[in-house]
Amino acid sequence: MAAQDNKRILIVGGTGFVGPFLIEELRRRRPEDTLLATGKVHLNRGQHSVQLDVTNRADVLSLLRDFRPDTIVHMAAIST
Repeated sequence: MAAQDNKRILIVGGTGFVGPFLIEELRRRRPEDTLLATGKVHLNRGQHSVQLDVTNRADVLSLLRDFRPDTIVHMAAIST
């Protein structure tokens, strides 16, 4: 793929039930992309994870400003 096809993908809720499956599939299909997942996720080179409280507006805005994702996949949920 050409360099302009590389995407920055933010996966919110990457440690939930579906998140690890999505990350694995993205690694397989688009290894050139940069992934950032919230939660404690083991990622490969070019892929990162961060802790994020999705209810904290300032933290979410800061992450979006710093990472500048092309795509956001939101799978986070609050469980009781």
